[in-house]
Amino acid sequence: MNFRWLLALVMLIFVAAGSAHAGVRDDILAGAARCSQFADDRQWLDCYYGAAQSMRSRLGLPPAPGVQTQLFAHAQSAQIGVPTTSENSAQPIEGNRSRAPADQFGLAQQTHAETVDHVESRMVAFDFDKDGFFTVKLSNGQIWRQLPGDTSQAHWRKSPNDFVYDVSITHGMFGSFNLHVAGLAGGFKVERVK
Repeated sequence: MNFRWLLALVMLIFVAAGSAHAGVRDDILAGAARCSQFADDRQWLDCYYGAAQSMRSRLGLPPAPGVQTQLFAHAQSAQIGVPTTSENSAQPIEGNRSRAPADQFGLAQQTHAETVDHVESRMVAFDFDKDGFFTVKLSNGQIWRQLPGDTSQAHWRKSPNDFVYDVSITHGMFGSFNLHVAGLAGGFKVERVK
């Protein structure tokens, strides 16, 4: 028997038997069973972690990364037949791969016929909030902010006046966006602010 199905069956048995721990734990276990629809092990695990977001909040832990909570939301909506949308998009998650014009890339409304699948620009300014998450302004006028659930940290120290930060922003999974700086390792999950 497939391990995921076995795990889902065990979780359902615990829920049906009325385990001693009610409330949040039961909701998490019942919701996590919906993650079995993902064939890819990584997606299943991310969905499973996303299902536990309510416990993370209850314990005062940092929120789960957006990819994990989006996968779980997708699993829930597929189970009940409701299209899932990301916070910054009016389109279902499955449809967020549509192309956007360069000046609209990353924004919810996409109205032009000319489309692009990524944006490349030079960073002209950046700052960090109290938690270490960045906001960057690009030479094309766009402003992008790192998602609070991202686990990557930027270590930019030199001013854009003293160092060239060439930025590329591409589509990620489930309607997300990825920011990469040329010549520097790693990437960041971001959302467009302006």
